Amino acid sequence: MLGLKWEDVDFEDGYLTVRDTKNREDRQIPLSKRLIYTLKSIGRRGEYVVCKADDSRYVDPKNGFMKAVKRAGIKHCRVHDLRHTVATRLVMNGGDIVTVMELLGHKTLAMTKRYSHPTPEHKKWAVEMLNHGRMPQSCHSAQDDHKSGVCREMLSGFHSDTYEESEG
Repeated sequence: MLGLKWEDVDFEDGYLTVRDTKNREDRQIPLSKRLIYTLKSIGRRGEYVVCKADDSRYVDPKNGFMKAVKRAGIKHCRVHDLRHTVATRLVMNGGDIVTVMELLGHKTLAMTKRYSHPTPEHKKWAVEMLNHGRMPQSCHSAQDDHKSGVCREMLSGFHSDTYEESEG
């Protein structure tokens, strides 16, 4: 992220190119509409998208990131944890594991599985898809009510005594 140059951001086609990756392969990442808006609104100042006030490049993100984490009141969060968050949110919002693997630049599904951490509630929704054939839109977007762990649209009217066990 700190090495991202403006020349690698393609607003027209909606992609950014990640260079000098760990596995030495460039990859293209689609830009969300929100990210396009944000990048355009901050404007191009220097060579790098993320740069200091004097337009020089940040070398180590830890200090600034840790200050922001502390200000936000978040405990136990490292820069690398953001990759886990992205993988988890993509999977929980219906992204397939192969797409997540490619976006993260992983070579194997096993590595990507280490990054995605579905919640117990998400696993319940996944099992309920068997009854509905798909996950309702509200579960994809807002996960309905995370605190209660219940996706009301999917589970409304579902009572354990409604379904009788069929005899084989």
